[in-house]
Amino acid sequence: MAKPMAIEVYNPNGKYRVVSTKPMPGTRWINLLVDQGCRVEICHLKKTILSVEDIIDLIGNKCDGVIGQLTEDWGETLFSALSKAGGKAFSNMAERLAMMKKEAILVNCSRGPVIDEVALVDHLRENPMFRVGLDVFEEEPFMKPGLADMKNAIVVPHIASASKWTREGMATLAALNVLGRIKGYPIWSDPNRVDPFLNENASPPNASPSIVNSKALGLPVSKL
Repeated sequence: MAKPMAIEVYNPNGKYRVVSTKPMPGTRWINLLVDQGCRVEICHLKKTILSVEDIIDLIGNKCDGVIGQLTEDWGETLFSALSKAGGKAFSNMAERLAMMKKEAILVNCSRGPVIDEVALVDHLRENPMFRVGLDVFEEEPFMKPGLADMKNAIVVPHIASASKWTREGMATLAALNVLGRIKGYPIWSDPNRVDPFLNENASPPNASPSIVNSKALGLPVSKL
């Protein structure tokens, strides 16, 4: 039997069920989903990161999309659970380091465990032209031995997304990515130009603002 959870519900009679694994700043992201016929459920469990079991309980038997925690915990178990519930998920996890170009630049400001820091240190040593920027770590605030000494690594405290505007913008973009997949919208043509999605005085474009691996998935690109 599923454990009881503190859930806040918006638009209970909505056609599409979208769950958020945690509260997110602002209300625009909620309003955008509700306006498009979504029932929005926000989990208020007092955990920084939910367990796989917690998220499976949230997904339940019918779920069209999940917002919030799409990082290190998302593997085949959760993707399968969401698929069985009628939803769609697209992994944006970093590819294996060995598959990347020798001169690539890797940036991680999501969750520390997305990257194996021990493997990263070895890769940085063996590939001096490879560079990395991190503001999160596997065992924050500690770093694996050698990482702080790498000249081709830039590491900063976990503050890159601390402003109110940035946090609310992240919530809005995440919600619009989920809505875009539910509605079958194409991918926004320039993921580096997302201002039209963040303009609170206008309706956002009918597109998914940023699906990192959209090309690999063969998703159509918007002509807007």
